Amino acid sequence: MFNFGLSHEIYWSFNGEVGYSRLYEPGSSSVNVPKGLRQEKGAWADYQRIKGWASFTINKDEGPEIGGFKPLSDFNIYLNFWWRSGDPYTYHTAGDISTEPNNMRWFNYYQIDLNLSKGFILSGLQMEVSVDIKNLLNSKFLRLLYDDDLVRYLENPNLPDRDRLPKTYDFSEPNIWEWYSYEVPPRRIYFQLSVKF
Repeated sequence: MFNFGLSHEIYWSFNGEVGYSRLYEPGSSSVNVPKGLRQEKGAWADYQRIKGWASFTINKDEGPEIGGFKPLSDFNIYLNFWWRSGDPYTYHTAGDISTEPNNMRWFNYYQIDLNLSKGFILSGLQMEVSVDIKNLLNSKFLRLLYDDDLVRYLENPNLPDRDRLPKTYDFSEPNIWEWYSYEVPPRRIYFQLSVKF
């Protein structure tokens, strides 16, 4: 039996600051301080996300038979994935007189997870063995950079990443721990053996 599902989300957001930077209780001799010139409204940004899943199940006592034995009986495959559009950011090359905010978009992120399970009977007990793999492809995605780090990365496309990406402050070595987003963590594999009563 095969099943699947798919969904798509899109949303818009902006940030900003309003109100007071200092607000005192009634009766205080201090004066409330509005944000004044520091009030701001950020640019609109849009994000899209796609989520999906698919499963394939062979029920108990079903599946191909080999020598009177059905090796794929009570077997299940479940695949889960998500994708999202990259973060918008602002970058204008030298000579670009445009002031449009969020005119660029960072790398898209995605993750694929896989679960395999097989049920069987041992000594009269119903058991199941399964493996759960998070981030099946072991994908890695660079974090969005800012300020001089972003400029150095974008303006030196021919250099290897170790020369384009941020270095540690103390030793000027590649700061690999800070390069990648943990929104998509490294591949993890879990094994499980369960007994059903």
